[in-house]
Amino acid sequence: MTNLPSSDEHSAPGSLASWKRLAGCAIGWAAIVGAGPGMLFGAGSLPLAILGIAFWGTFAARPGRFAFAIEWVLASVGLGTQFWWLSLAFLPTALVTAIGLGFHLALGGLLLRRLATRLPLSLAIALAFTAAECLRSMLPLPLGFGGLRLGHLALDLDWLAGSARLWGMAGVGWILAGVGGGLAEFCLSRRMRVLALPLGMLLLGAAATRVFRVPATEAGPSILLVQPNIEHSRKALLGEAKSIRRLSLALTLAGLEAGRAAGRREPDLVAWAETMLLLRLFDSDLREAVARGARTEPWELPLKADVFDRLEALERNFVHAPLFGSDPTGIDEPLRGALLGPNTAFLSGLEFYAAQGDWIRRRNAAALWSPDGKRSETVGKQRLMPGLESMLGLESSAELRQAVFEVAGAVPDIWPFESLGAVGLERPGSEPWMLGISMSLDSAREDGYFHLSGGINGTSDVDLHLILADDQRYDASPLPHQMLASARSLAVSSARSVVRVSNSGISAAFGPDGAELGRIRDGDGRDVGVEGFLCVEIPTPMRGESELPDTTPFFRTGRLGPWIWLLAAGFCALIRQKNSSAGH
Repeated sequence: MTNLPSSDEHSAPGSLASWKRLAGCAIGWAAIVGAGPGMLFGAGSLPLAILGIAFWGTFAARPGRFAFAIEWVLASVGLGTQFWWLSLAFLPTALVTAIGLGFHLALGGLLLRRLATRLPLSLAIALAFTAAECLRSMLPLPLGFGGLRLGHLALDLDWLAGSARLWGMAGVGWILAGVGGGLAEFCLSRRMRVLALPLGMLLLGAAATRVFRVPATEAGPSILLVQPNIEHSRKALLGEAKSIRRLSLALTLAGLEAGRAAGRREPDLVAWAETMLLLRLFDSDLREAVARGARTEPWELPLKADVFDRLEALERNFVHAPLFGSDPTGIDEPLRGALLGPNTAFLSGLEFYAAQGDWIRRRNAAALWSPDGKRSETVGKQRLMPGLESMLGLESSAELRQAVFEVAGAVPDIWPFESLGAVGLERPGSEPWMLGISMSLDSAREDGYFHLSGGINGTSDVDLHLILADDQRYDASPLPHQMLASARSLAVSSARSVVRVSNSGISAAFGPDGAELGRIRDGDGRDVGVEGFLCVEIPTPMRGESELPDTTPFFRTGRLGPWIWLLAAGFCALIRQKNSSAGH
């Protein structure tokens, strides 16, 4: 590594040749990217990431010609490689995202060069990297992405990851970046005392984990997860709906029978993944809206009076007849015979239609049917995939929608839900369990969950989180591993169990401390691109007389978290430089 002045001198580092910056930062970004979940290792590699931070911090801390441009290009290439799966949805989204995320980290390098003249190098690296991560997490795709953080690589370190209950994954990443900065500072100065600061940061994280403990838990619902591994192209074919439904029902029956054979009690809930029911529901007032003149786009299913009747009949055939044993309508030959026990509910992802002004919009939703067959209000997806599910709000223009339709034959205009919702799962003799429902990319943004698991009142509205996903399109990419890390970090930071059920993987459950409770695997141990089922008992917070216990400090502060880190970095950057003449 190139020599830097020791940080205790707080002097401005000397200028660095462009080729040295290019080589050093390239090594750093190669290590950081390779360490991510799903890249070189399934769950990622923490030592490799710390080494990468050390290289990045060492070479980015020094000024020089073209510093910002070099770091922007390298960060864009690195993060574009890490999130290359975005190109499977829409190539322009991947390109814009790579450039945008690279810009945030280049700003982090710019900040680091200022902080390095004011703070010990380890602390400067920690603050600069954390501020850049927070900035990118606050912006939606394609300009930002919060689904992967440095702190995710510490999820197996219970004594450290638990500090996320105080300051979220940003705080855990701050500590890890500080360790990488400490390694860089030690290599440059060869002074053992520079390791005192990163060691103190580790001890602070351990203390926070111990102070802010997971609340006491009690036995929660038993949930059967069903993962059929249906090809995405097959789901898009209307003629395949019947066979896909039969496969999912057969896999559900296999899971139920396996539990009965093992002597386990009947599950409280059977959960299918995102849009796996292949059923379209509609809002209760949609008939009236259609009568007033609301209409669908040319590429959507025309909704008229007879279509509403048929959709209601399909719900009886798709859900009530095979799962709860009610009489079918005869439109379709269902698997009959009440697969579910008398106390088992059913939840699945599906498509939902509702009126938005004069237009009828389609939403990616979920609904729960109680054991008596009554359906809950629909809840659903808030964060959409640009280019695949939305056009970044441009779909609100009728003229643009029509132009895209004329070129492509379809329009990505799924309508988002304004916020994530919760549904109640009945249980005998007590208040229902409240399940916070989210989908796919929702788990990449923590802020969508704050109103479910925190807020200014300091109490939670949910017993657990249930994430529905369909990763089949991205099976060969790092996405399933990245989204699994996001789900697990949600469990740790909110102190609530998180259950993730996907069409093709990874389907798993985590306790409120982040410990894995179970995962669907095949006989060879694979968890992606396989079919299977898993029945898992979910621990939930022990209730008082009626209310759930307090939520974590991190979720109580809500959206203030990233701003706190950004303001801390900005404040330190404004501190008067010490020994400003040294090193020049």
